[in-house]
Amino acid sequence: MKNCFKLILVVVVALLMQFDAFGQEITPNPRIQAQIDRIVSVGSAAENEEDLFSEISKLKEMEGNVEHLIQQLIYFRVNAMRMCDMGQISSDDMENAWGFSLIALWKILTVDESTKRLSSASAQSIVSAVLPYLGTENLVLKKQLHRFLKSIDYGDGFKRDYSHYESFVKEKKKNPPLPLIQYMYEKSPGEALLVMLGIYEKNPEREKAIIQAKETIDADMKNRGYGVDRSQAIEALEGLSRARRWWVRLYVAEIMQIPYGPARYYKNDAPEVFKRLKRDRSSVVRAVLKRPKEK
Repeated sequence: MKNCFKLILVVVVALLMQFDAFGQEITPNPRIQAQIDRIVSVGSAAENEEDLFSEISKLKEMEGNVEHLIQQLIYFRVNAMRMCDMGQISSDDMENAWGFSLIALWKILTVDESTKRLSSASAQSIVSAVLPYLGTENLVLKKQLHRFLKSIDYGDGFKRDYSHYESFVKEKKKNPPLPLIQYMYEKSPGEALLVMLGIYEKNPEREKAIIQAKETIDADMKNRGYGVDRSQAIEALEGLSRARRWWVRLYVAEIMQIPYGPARYYKNDAPEVFKRLKRDRSSVVRAVLKRPKEK
């Protein structure tokens, strides 16, 4: 076990020289990676939590910037997966690497005792750490970044809560962080639309019309019966697909890509909407309809 994680460290150092070849975008810090490796080794062998927590405390002392530590933990997890795929460590070793790196993450961040969830400050730290790399084409890294964002997406229920992202969009309102917006729409287009409405739409009547159209589509997607009249939902999709704002049209594109429930019929029921969006003037909207389905 110990030798397996030493091997991870050796490969990390080697990757500093082969960084671009693997499409990796987070630069590994060998010193921090060595300490994360130490945490995993101690955690795997420790008979009590004190030894593990002592090593995590050392990690916190090495780097005062929480965002940088989060990035290094993400890198460690991605690298462990790569080594497992290469047959250099076992799947059990990879699970250990993931598990103890996750424990380290939660010990580095702060928890709101009243809700037993990550504090707002810690959630903001995760977004700040992930945001610079969200546009990566490295699918393994992107999945890890999405996992970290998912950890702060849910409140008390099953509905995604994008409140942690609003300040990041508002801060760069004229040039918003597109990878973050794309993530929001891909995972929950309706919630993403509401966030963007609150930030950008200043016309109350137009905002009301968009919300009503969304609610019509929402109601239709909840109705899973056969032979249902979907004309009102199709009319709502048609209207929103012609909206002036690209982020409204992005909502329609994402809805039409949903492969389950009533939404899967929209491509056939509203072919002109689908064709129009494929020719949309926004590359962000067009990209949705070209996106391959996740395996």
